[in-house]
Amino acid sequence: HTILAVLAYQSNADACDDVPRLLAHHPSAVELVPQMIIRLARGVPEYARQMGWVVGDPAALLVVEFSGDDHWALKDAARRVGEVLTIAESKEDQARVWNIRKVGLGLMDSRPQSARPVAFIEDCAIPVQKLGEFVREVEKILSAHGTEGGIYAHASAGCLHIRPILDLKTARGVSDLRSISESVFALTLK
Repeated sequence: HTILAVLAYQSNADACDDVPRLLAHHPSAVELVPQMIIRLARGVPEYARQMGWVVGDPAALLVVEFSGDDHWALKDAARRVGEVLTIAESKEDQARVWNIRKVGLGLMDSRPQSARPVAFIEDCAIPVQKLGEFVREVEKILSAHGTEGGIYAHASAGCLHIRPILDLKTARGVSDLRSISESVFALTLK
């Protein structure tokens, strides 16, 4: 059996700050879903219909998965993790949650503008206790370059994917890619 608990946060970094506390509840997974993905999915009617589980316009969500043999124990664990937005028990409800995360990535990549999310900061492995701090610093780096990015994560493993929005058809976009890479690399090592 698996049960998902979905929690909402004021920012990606706040969500990441909460991961160490959530890990004390022994989930099988904790996944970060950023507002960018939620909003993109809501913009497509077919996906919007699957999003009854997202209440309001949260800046970030954590999907906390519990797995085991005892359904009632899992349900109890899901209720105890905090102020839960949604608990997805059925296979169908869980599929809707995971599907939005999956299609959101595709939607991020399919922007019609020439400035697009670029996959070049992948799988930064950060100690979970430092994840929120890392995300805050990355957001400062992106802001200093006049951009933002889709940040999503296997938060329980401290493994992040960050896709800054850059126009690689311009000299500035290419130079920003190098500069952002170097800054995030230095931050990761730190």
